[in-house]
Amino acid sequence: MNATQAEVAPRSRIELAAGAAAFLSFAVEGLLAILVLERMAPVALVFAGHLVVVALLAIAAFAHRRAGGRSTPLFALLAITTAVFGPLGAAGSLLVFILRAVFPDDAQGFEAWYRALFPEDEVEEERRLASLLDRVAGQEGEVSIGPLFDILSHGTRAQKQIAIAVMTRGFNPVFAPALRMALRDTDNAIRVQAATSMTTIENNFMKRATALDKAARAAPDSPEALKAVAQFNDDYAATGLLDPLRERRSRRTALDTYLKYLKLVPDDGPVRLAVARLLIRRKRYNVAAAVLERCRRDGLFTSNMAPWYMECLFHLRRYSDLRRFADSHLGDVAQLDQFPIRVVEMVRLWAGEGLAEKAA
Repeated sequence: MNATQAEVAPRSRIELAAGAAAFLSFAVEGLLAILVLERMAPVALVFAGHLVVVALLAIAAFAHRRAGGRSTPLFALLAITTAVFGPLGAAGSLLVFILRAVFPDDAQGFEAWYRALFPEDEVEEERRLASLLDRVAGQEGEVSIGPLFDILSHGTRAQKQIAIAVMTRGFNPVFAPALRMALRDTDNAIRVQAATSMTTIENNFMKRATALDKAARAAPDSPEALKAVAQFNDDYAATGLLDPLRERRSRRTALDTYLKYLKLVPDDGPVRLAVARLLIRRKRYNVAAAVLERCRRDGLFTSNMAPWYMECLFHLRRYSDLRRFADSHLGDVAQLDQFPIRVVEMVRLWAGEGLAEKAA
């Protein structure tokens, strides 16, 4: 018999003795309780019996400590619970002793349990996925969210959770469609995490907006500070993650700040386009058209402005101007690498190319 077995044997005998003591204590304390409830014995005599039981249990606990049983203070537990709760304490201690005997105390640690659930190869795969998504979230310029859609459509729960965590940590407005897709996931855990992510993003948005506003107030004549405030509010209003009221406020803040910026830098064509776009969102087509027409007069008109100007002409019912403009700018707009196919087809239709093809 080795040392471990020699240690387990007396320990098992101690646990067996404690269990027997708990059962006897429960029987005696239960009998005393019945005597009191049925008024078959004086209360003082019953209380004296209770004290005798507690005293015997305390002596057993003391003897157990003297014998070196420091690792299983079962008798001490039994004495305390019986002294305070009577038969209920003895019954509870007996239940604890039974559970202790059924479930061994050499249970698997958390780290071993976690490694068993997630083998090392899966952990490494998730780390590589997180690294890949971090690079996608951190890259400058055009950000491709195709991998995010693929993961949210066909990935495992763990992969989806990593994708949402990465999008939250390095949020870019282009991630908004992927987050909205996560909100419609069939997995409850993914939907809850996506909703939590959106709440976190909104809170971060408010903090960032406050910081930019503070910087702009500190330097009211700084075009860079004004442009940063306007672009930040413009980008987040376009994500679709904000509630309707906050989205309207962000667009209004962006428009007002863009106009302040243009007073300092009037020849910024992209900002003029942003102003026209925000005006179109508010259905102020006549003002937006005037902004874009001034860009044409000032030589700041670009092909990116063409679809927005055509939208203004359409809503203003200036159809003849719309046809002439589409015909003259068809070559600039008919670029699939720059515009979606629906925009190109729309310009071709108004230019009369589609009708000419049908007639032929």
